[in-house]
Amino acid sequence: RVVLTDFGIAQIEGETSLTDTGGFVGSPEYIAPERVLGRRPGPASDLWSLGVVLYAATEGVSPFRRSNTPATLQSVLNAMPAPPASAQGPLAEVITGLLDKDPERRPDAARVRALLDAAANPPAPPPTQAVRLDAPQGPGAAPPSRWSVRLGRNAWITLGAVAVAAAVASYLVVADPFAGTLPEGWKQHDLGDKVGMSVGVPAEFVKGKHPEDWDGTNETFADPSGAVTVVVDRDIKADDKDDKIPDTAGANAWADWEMLKDGEYSWDFAADPAPEGEPSEAEYKGEKAAENTIRYTTADTQNPRAREFRILYYRAGNGDMYKVSVDYPREGYFADEGREIARTVIANWEVDKL
Repeated sequence: RVVLTDFGIAQIEGETSLTDTGGFVGSPEYIAPERVLGRRPGPASDLWSLGVVLYAATEGVSPFRRSNTPATLQSVLNAMPAPPASAQGPLAEVITGLLDKDPERRPDAARVRALLDAAANPPAPPPTQAVRLDAPQGPGAAPPSRWSVRLGRNAWITLGAVAVAAAVASYLVVADPFAGTLPEGWKQHDLGDKVGMSVGVPAEFVKGKHPEDWDGTNETFADPSGAVTVVVDRDIKADDKDDKIPDTAGANAWADWEMLKDGEYSWDFAADPAPEGEPSEAEYKGEKAAENTIRYTTADTQNPRAREFRILYYRAGNGDMYKVSVDYPREGYFADEGREIARTVIANWEVDKL
């Protein structure tokens, strides 16, 4: 029986920690790059820390520890650790994926859970025939105890890493700690049965007013300055009399892109310069989804602005199509903040009926 716990007192020998007034608290070698840069943390930041723990459990050393705190933080931002030598297969894949500097490219909790479960439960080896080895006989023969099996340091490290993977996988199944964790100052909005979703946005965001012909299947939120807008939308299959809802999330993403790629005045997308972007496959809760990040210029000829539009599509089992999109500045002071808001909104987006 393996138990994984943390009393806040365990350390790898030689590791440093940050507890200074005015700084962020924690062991710097376990803190995700986006947190070092002062950006909003999210589930991907916690998964990064898990990757560092698994690397240390597998290799016996921390991948980013240096002689002092500034050097450690610099290595978190820029250093690429050596591939884990003692991990193979899904365990190596999850460690490498979790230590990606870009939080967007890290595997989500569902993928991590699946890989760790595979690492903890490898396929059974083919049956082998047992062969008895008798102890040497005769004068000068070694005593039977000399024939016991001894495991080297690397073998014990690998066994320990697999045990950690099994414990973490079990914890993820039971607790699912990365689902729906909002940053401080955010609020999750349950949008009711008609919309069929909930979405998290910064608390200061304001819900948009509904037009007279509003059908109740979408909601809009925007920050007071209007720089960032969040929209959730649902197309209901039962109401689709003309069969316009595509059969897959990917088909919907491509249909929208075909409409937008040459500019679309009703969406405020200018034709020149032409929008840039292309749909790609994605996952939502372990199911197939699609996404696109479109870089465009507004159609306002007097004051054109560079914008970015990120959208995720998910088609539920009943045929309903769900979409969440975030529109934000592509350049300037608010660009990085807008991208982080988009990432966090999508990470905490909840569809009621999968």
